[in-house]
Amino acid sequence: MGVVPEEEDEDFDFEETLRNIHVELEDLNAEATQLAAKIKKNFEELGI
Repeated sequence: MGVVPEEEDEDFDFEETLRNIHVELEDLNAEATQLAAKIKKNFEELGI
């Protein structure tokens, strides 16, 4: 039994996909920072 290689998608743009993932990751990191600040503030208000 052999392994059939996957077909390559000639139209797939790896660099563009990677850039899009990078932009999304930057947005998620910014959101995470904002949420962490809100959580810290809430804990401080609760005296925790």
